[in-house]
Amino acid sequence: MTGPFRIQSNSVTGMRAPFTAPSKMYCQRRQLFARSCRAWPHHNIYSSMGRKPTADHRRLSYRLTTHVNEKKYRELEALLRQNSKMDMSTLIRTILENRQVKIYVHDETLDNWMDELSQLRAEIRAIGVNINQITRHFNTYPEPVRKNAYASMAFDEYLKVQPRIEAIWDILKKLSEKWLRE
Repeated sequence: MTGPFRIQSNSVTGMRAPFTAPSKMYCQRRQLFARSCRAWPHHNIYSSMGRKPTADHRRLSYRLTTHVNEKKYRELEALLRQNSKMDMSTLIRTILENRQVKIYVHDETLDNWMDELSQLRAEIRAIGVNINQITRHFNTYPEPVRKNAYASMAFDEYLKVQPRIEAIWDILKKLSEKWLRE
């Protein structure tokens, strides 16, 4: 037979065996691999990887079904919108167990201030990197002329920091007024 499919012969009996499909070859390799890993079952990649069993006191064994009116349902939905980490079942279980329902509040007015603070932080960091490089050059060269030049460059960089620090103080002042007012 010509082409990609050849008939293989058995060297013991001399009989020809039909072509083995790749999927069957994979299964044979899998079985061979599984047999070679029997000494170390934790190395067998084909063993099941299920969940750990739940402790008896934490297992939810009983199913409850209930009905609520529209007003109560809207209240529960409002609580769910304020806590994105819960679903309806978890919320109802929390209420039934008399545990506190955590409500997360996101104040969108703080987003602009936080963006500005992160931008100022990045700018101050870049200035600090520049000052470190200038200081390294300052300490590398012993000539007084070069040291004076690097010292004046470092002083200019320090002067760039001052307005950014004042901007940070202004933002912190606004934040403290907002937090202390509430």
